[in-house]
Amino acid sequence: MSRPSQPFLLHFAEAEAEAAPVPAPSPARAAVDVRDLVVRLMPALTGRIAAEPEPVVLLLAYSRNPDTVLLERALLARGVPCRLLGADDFPTDVTVTWRGDGKRTGGEVFGLDSAQVRSVWFGLAGPTGVPARRLPPFETGEWADALAGWWRSCPAPFVNDPDAGSRAGNKITSLEHAMEEGLTVPDTLVTNDPDQALAFCHAYGSAGVIAKSLNSHYVELDGRRHSLFTRVLSAADLALLPATLAAAPCVFQPLLDSRLELRVTVVGEQVFAASTATADLAAAGLAGSGDVRRVRRAVPMTAHCLDDDVAHRCVRLVAGLGLRYAALDLVMTPDGDHVFLDLNPRGGWWFAEQRAGLPISDAVAGLLC
Repeated sequence: MSRPSQPFLLHFAEAEAEAAPVPAPSPARAAVDVRDLVVRLMPALTGRIAAEPEPVVLLLAYSRNPDTVLLERALLARGVPCRLLGADDFPTDVTVTWRGDGKRTGGEVFGLDSAQVRSVWFGLAGPTGVPARRLPPFETGEWADALAGWWRSCPAPFVNDPDAGSRAGNKITSLEHAMEEGLTVPDTLVTNDPDQALAFCHAYGSAGVIAKSLNSHYVELDGRRHSLFTRVLSAADLALLPATLAAAPCVFQPLLDSRLELRVTVVGEQVFAASTATADLAAAGLAGSGDVRRVRRAVPMTAHCLDDDVAHRCVRLVAGLGLRYAALDLVMTPDGDHVFLDLNPRGGWWFAEQRAGLPISDAVAGLLC
């Protein structure tokens, strides 16, 4: 089987116009934001991390991510000190140290001793969070091993444990666990075999099939970041499969008949659900997209009272994967049945909080306190 020059899904990558907007604070949060600014500027003013009177929450996240902004505000509103180590700080603004002398072990990252860490929010990609595209292969490997060891040796609780998050982020793994918890899942094919993919698509005929990536939601093409969205396949798309699919596997699922698309955020034992009506998606030209990144700005989203049994199964699914936080995507069929689609251990919540009025940031902050 010859290998094509460009994988199937990359033919549909869409260049990003702009980053997600950072949520504006309410007037009641103005004083909190001033305190936030002082905390964030202190290292630059002193040249080092000042000693904290109490343990801090370490935020390993993308600094411009709206969820990170909301979480910082929620922690500061609770009077809990936090430190942000952003992926954009790599590699020049980060130092990492670990030492074991035969009697004890300890380490520092970003000038912060592991004994000072109260808890860790791990919002970075992969088990280490090292942005590989910024470093040559050797440096990437050295940073990855050093940080992975530091995370594992840190005695503070993580949300989520990096290794558990990496495992749970695998779509095959999450689908298998969802089935074990009794959640309904769609017929799913993961393959790079064009013949199997075409047979799957033809079996569903006019009902339609969607395709989505296994691992990457974004890709760099021609020096620009592009998004890989869930795609409803057309006849023209199917014609590309024989020449392109062999390069990389992707996920195929039938296009489901739905009444609502649900974003379910599990925070410990708490469940927050937001819904989008399929009719609203159709009006916006997004029917069957199954991709919350499109939905979050284009259509109305409201708080949803999730069926108790489904909510309990979602909580068990997240806990069974070794997670304390996860964002799940489900659909509700016209008959009221719930179908599990996907789970993201680092899935965003800012749009559900802002547009559906769900207090998710405070719940996550509570989990870290």
